[in-house]
Amino acid sequence: MLLFEGEPALFLLFSASILSFLIGGCLWGSGEDAGNQAKRTVGIVIFFCGVTCCVAFFMLFTYKTIKRKRREKQDFEELMRMQNEFAANEGFQNDEYDDAVEHSART
Repeated sequence: MLLFEGEPALFLLFSASILSFLIGGCLWGSGEDAGNQAKRTVGIVIFFCGVTCCVAFFMLFTYKTIKRKRREKQDFEELMRMQNEFAANEGFQNDEYDDAVEHSART
């Protein structure tokens, strides 16, 4: 689960695709070897369900990655904007200067 950054949908899609590949591939192969058409057909259907899960996994993973990077960029821009506002705030700088002037005037 840590591999997928705490996303249960990604974990489930990945698990379903791997299991479907394994089970479907085994059924497909054993159906071909035994000449059992029903087993082969079920294997093909399960295998292609795995392919569908795999495609959905990559689409969702790409979407989540792009969304996360966009959010990080917006957070960074917001942080820089706040930092620039803080640096431009001269009231804070004047308070320090006033405190220093008062202290030197008292001595």
